[in-house]
Amino acid sequence: MESERIRHPTAVNVELESMLKDQESLTEKRTALLYSLGNMLPLMQSKAELNEWYESVVALNKQIDTHNVQYLMKIRLQYEKVCQECLSKVQECKDHLEQLVKHTEINCRNIYQYFQDALTLFDNHKCSLVRHENELHSKMNECRNKHENLNKLREVNLDVAVDKLRTQSSDEKLKAQLEKVYNVLDFIRAGNGGGRRGIGRNGGGLL
Repeated sequence: MESERIRHPTAVNVELESMLKDQESLTEKRTALLYSLGNMLPLMQSKAELNEWYESVVALNKQIDTHNVQYLMKIRLQYEKVCQECLSKVQECKDHLEQLVKHTEINCRNIYQYFQDALTLFDNHKCSLVRHENELHSKMNECRNKHENLNKLREVNLDVAVDKLRTQSSDEKLKAQLEKVYNVLDFIRAGNGGGRRGIGRNGGGLL
């Protein structure tokens, strides 16, 4: 819009120059015609000569008016061509902007859908992690309770075996009961993850 070709179209300048040139020529003719009236006086013999002079002036004025109208029409047409070109550019820009707006809307909608899907996956994954964590805690509590109950049962068996050990009256029975005590201790250690440790079988106690 700010280019020299738009602000000062070449075709318009050409028409203006032609109009001014022809206008100058016609104006000179009219000036000469007007001055001719002075030359005719006081020798003018009749009204007919005056009427003829006036008709020439009127005709020249009409010619000048017609000339001006014609050139103004030409200049207007040239400007209309420029305006039409500008309107075409404006329409082209408008179409481009509309396509850009549609493309932007599609991109924004795709981005929104992408993050919406990502959040859904994240929520599902989070729920899955919470579920697995709860299941793990539940199994750990279950294993801990089973282990505690088993240890209590083993301790009870150990107490029973020790009590029986104190009541044995013969060496054979004492050795047999002591072996049971050792077995219970081994079982308790194995259950606690300590493995089987050496236990004195000759009354020496734990090694």
